[in-house]
Amino acid sequence: MAVINMNPRARDAGELPITIVRRIWATSSFAKSLGRHSRNTRLLRSIDACVDRLFTNHRSPGLNLEKLGGGKSRSFWSVRIDGEARLILVPVKQTEIALVHVDHHQAAYRWTDEHASRAESVLSEIADVPRHGSVDQLIGQVGVPSEADVVRAIDSLTQFRHMMDRGVDTYFTSLDERQRDLVDMNPATPFLVLGGPGTGKTVIAVHRLVRRAAERTAQPLLYLCFNRPLAQAVRQMAEALANGPLLPHIEIMTMHDWCERVMAISGRKIPLLPGTLNGPTQDSLRQLTYRHFGRIPSEQKSALGGRDGRFVHEEISAVIKQSNVTLLEDYLEIDRGWRGGSLGEKARHVIWSVWEMVRAELSDKGIADWDDLPRLAFDSVISSSNPVGLYQEIIIDEVQDATPAIIDLCRRHLPQTGAGLFAFGDPVQRLYNRPFRAIRDAIAPTVTTRRWITKDYRTTQQIWYLAKAWRVVDQARDDVAEADIDPDRPGPAPKLFIEKTSRDAMNALIDAVVETASQMNPGLIGITYLGDAVGIEISKRLTDRMVASTIIDGRTEMLLGAPNVKLMTMRRSKGLDFPTVFLLMPACPDRSRDPITWQDNALSDDARRVFYVAATRASRSLTIFSSDSDSHPLLGALDPSTYVVAGTGGQLWRNRHGGDDALDGIEPDLLVAPNGERPG
Repeated sequence: MAVINMNPRARDAGELPITIVRRIWATSSFAKSLGRHSRNTRLLRSIDACVDRLFTNHRSPGLNLEKLGGGKSRSFWSVRIDGEARLILVPVKQTEIALVHVDHHQAAYRWTDEHASRAESVLSEIADVPRHGSVDQLIGQVGVPSEADVVRAIDSLTQFRHMMDRGVDTYFTSLDERQRDLVDMNPATPFLVLGGPGTGKTVIAVHRLVRRAAERTAQPLLYLCFNRPLAQAVRQMAEALANGPLLPHIEIMTMHDWCERVMAISGRKIPLLPGTLNGPTQDSLRQLTYRHFGRIPSEQKSALGGRDGRFVHEEISAVIKQSNVTLLEDYLEIDRGWRGGSLGEKARHVIWSVWEMVRAELSDKGIADWDDLPRLAFDSVISSSNPVGLYQEIIIDEVQDATPAIIDLCRRHLPQTGAGLFAFGDPVQRLYNRPFRAIRDAIAPTVTTRRWITKDYRTTQQIWYLAKAWRVVDQARDDVAEADIDPDRPGPAPKLFIEKTSRDAMNALIDAVVETASQMNPGLIGITYLGDAVGIEISKRLTDRMVASTIIDGRTEMLLGAPNVKLMTMRRSKGLDFPTVFLLMPACPDRSRDPITWQDNALSDDARRVFYVAATRASRSLTIFSSDSDSHPLLGALDPSTYVVAGTGGQLWRNRHGGDDALDGIEPDLLVAPNGERPG
């Protein structure tokens, strides 16, 4: 063991050569040292109080300032955090300081002796920071990494707390070389980017959108995604990155909203859709198919080999509509093998005859399903005398939930070469029964026109290991061959609260959210569940406990930076992420009436995908709540060693399912001997 000098060289007390602290720069070396103490809540509170004093009164005697050694023109200064630790900083300007290290007393002093040049280098790092929007707005509120990778500017104690709540490691996330290449490249053909949760697909899309907008060409830019909450989030991310409102020629909307807009421009009447005033219900559309199928003579039905109206409805929705098939001849030729099972020519004739009857009735009544919109929009463009407006570029996010019809419509709004179509997606996260291979081949039929990204800057190892049990991957497909790359970022072990009944599970969730919201920025907390009624109940109960919340339903504007707990269904959570996520598992069967809670569908791939997407919305902490009496069967599919059990029924669950509680992946505090030496 090395011998440590118990009486280090004298250090000078004094006053910082600054007038007032208006900005604190957090450096990567500070973030790294702070990460070693991420579980020491007492020390973190003391650091918070120390930063508060630096902002309000940097001459406070309690800071016990000491001038240390350093470079030729800059010196380190030491600030007393508490009786055990010190904060090392460097004065930058008359109103700015940089935090460079934090550790126990002797270890902190030794670090300054070993890193004298650091006092000089921090100045050049700060000078090289790109002047985008404030880091607090970019990362603390909306979670967009900037391109700077070594320092972060903090202008208030509130911003410092945002950094601590979101995670210091997240604050120091930046685009890597491969991601920056995807932002800057200008391919001559359509291009497809694939990556798992947390690999930065949406972040790259936002950076690319803002970069292309800065070129200020005459043609507009279009960003498309599947759900409105993500579209709202992307607009706020883009405005934060652009440091102001977006120009009018930048359009951000959902795929279906764009289809409606295309129809309106073409002069086509928009049909009544499910969920709209006087629109049909999904059940009524399903029953429409069943009714027309019932009119088919028995001898023709025999060609289906016993398949019922439910199969016909799903075939029409998943194959005919999604593939934008308009002619029987095309349907007879289409490869539908991705659905499983073969379907002969006679069977396809029967299904097409049902579809023709359904389509005619829909047209007569002026109603449609959401999946009909891309085809209707495409038809309106073809038949319209109005010229098609061309876009400089169309960026599609969450493309795994698009359809070939959407791709066809996008191509119609781009130059003839097809250049300008840039798509992002993850085939594993598709929530709807879409033919992903057809989508992939429509955009990027060769490996030279698509790329996998593998850097996972958001998901922790612990959340990933748990969620993998719900991950659906067809290993025979080359479009997921590069997906099996585990993240290397550690985090706390997920928790599984088991209570006796669903009501008890709800109570436990409310208690946990209230407690967590008192300890961190509530705006960084997400709650996900099934069914709108569940979200309304959670919101009311949080209000009763004086915790503000916002239901993310796509109808009202979602403000990422607002200090409100975010509530959303599992499907609407797609594309979003939060440092802390509470997931309320549905009972089986469940009052939400979601198909993934039906007994004959509870173990389906669809159910697994929904839970997988919901679980991977968490970037640091994941807590799952469930009842024991009517738990969803997929809860038992989790590896028992990937979570910590809690709740009144936690131990019984552990006894029944076996395994040991998972361990936190966060590096524990390194013990320090009285002489400042670290063991080992």
